[in-house]
Amino acid sequence: MNLNTLYSKFPGFIQNIGVSAYGLVREYRRFGGEYKNHFKRVIDTEFCSREELKRYQSNELSVLFKAAKTSKYYSGILNEIEKTTTDPFEILKKMPVLEKDSLRGHEEDFYTEEAKGALVFHTSGSTGTPLNIKMCKSDFRLRMALLERQKQRFGVNHKSKHLTFVGKKITSGNSKTFWRYNIFGHQLVMSVYDLAEGNRDLYISKIVKYNPEVVEGYPSALGVIASWLKAGNIKLKTRCVLVTAETLSDENKKVIEEGFGCPVVNYYGSTEGATMITQCEKGKLHIDDESGIIEFVNHNGEAAAPGEEAEMLITSFTSKAMPLIRYNIRDMAIISTEGCTCGRCSTVISEIIGRTDDMFVTPEKGHVGRLSTSLKLLPGTVRRAQIHQYTPTDFTLLIESDTQLEAQQIDIVLADLKDKLGKVKIKVEYVNHIPDGKNGKFRSQINHCKIVR
Repeated sequence: MNLNTLYSKFPGFIQNIGVSAYGLVREYRRFGGEYKNHFKRVIDTEFCSREELKRYQSNELSVLFKAAKTSKYYSGILNEIEKTTTDPFEILKKMPVLEKDSLRGHEEDFYTEEAKGALVFHTSGSTGTPLNIKMCKSDFRLRMALLERQKQRFGVNHKSKHLTFVGKKITSGNSKTFWRYNIFGHQLVMSVYDLAEGNRDLYISKIVKYNPEVVEGYPSALGVIASWLKAGNIKLKTRCVLVTAETLSDENKKVIEEGFGCPVVNYYGSTEGATMITQCEKGKLHIDDESGIIEFVNHNGEAAAPGEEAEMLITSFTSKAMPLIRYNIRDMAIISTEGCTCGRCSTVISEIIGRTDDMFVTPEKGHVGRLSTSLKLLPGTVRRAQIHQYTPTDFTLLIESDTQLEAQQIDIVLADLKDKLGKVKIKVEYVNHIPDGKNGKFRSQINHCKIVR
């Protein structure tokens, strides 16, 4: 019997004890050991010059390469490159791009000497076989220090009252208590699997009673809660909402800000330990240069210009137990054409587009992604919409709405979709509920065809 099965058999008060016990371990793992030194260091480097950042990154690259040379995958590659140059940035340029297909099933080839005793993380596996990622404790705590630095910009920290929506089943049976307490983490944990209309009052009454300073979770779940709060004209003392894991649209950001009455704070990271991108007080997204280097590559494989959609090649300094150098994480972003007045000199990102693994392929248009722009044309009465591809030319648009839309409202969306997909058939279906995925994340487009990227 695994821990999840055992947990589900316990009554609520025992589950609260279990969640808090896990929370105690979680607190030490995040904020113990070297954490204080890391936090002091990232506060000291937050407003340093570009020259200082370059020296910092040069040193961190050297440390990363030294660790990587103890792995099976990188030892030969680095030894050959270092025969021609010792400059860390030149070495990086000569390194091959690492694709996910080269990593899946071969994780052990990337483990270094620092992998001994390292933390183990598992990706969700939404695009194939899950990855087993190792990260040494010190690197993990550096990532926590960078997130804590971001929280500090908005007047909160890890000891503030947190309300967290998680993609895990935290209750069992017919319980109408969709939350559990993590006492040591100053955290009320709520389920994202029970956000049905019939549970609205239970959720809202608990949130009002708890009155969190910080709210965090998936934008899709937070959007539901925010709409409930706005409909009830409920005011909280929340200082900021941290969103994670999903692409944050402008529309959903507005809904969440209006519902919770505070700024929505976006950031980018990944289970693979990607170079982090966090938000400043001015609302701009900045690359956290202390965590690594991001190369932006356009569809032609060339360095992307500001304003151009680009895939991100990640080289994370927080991956010394399992280096992923120039790793094509298959997420996309756009470098801003404008700077920021906050005083930080790091690169500004105007948009994080999100995952590119789940794309559509049609005979006329080939690979087509990012159809969320078409779904934005749907009226506000639509709670959720999702597009499914079943054959190269057969699609279904699922719409979750209390009322059926007018023909003109649907025609505008279908015309926009067909403009991007080419000559295809799109069937429209109204449904009562479009569920999240198995990992608690919502995807707006799902491809059921077997395609090769």
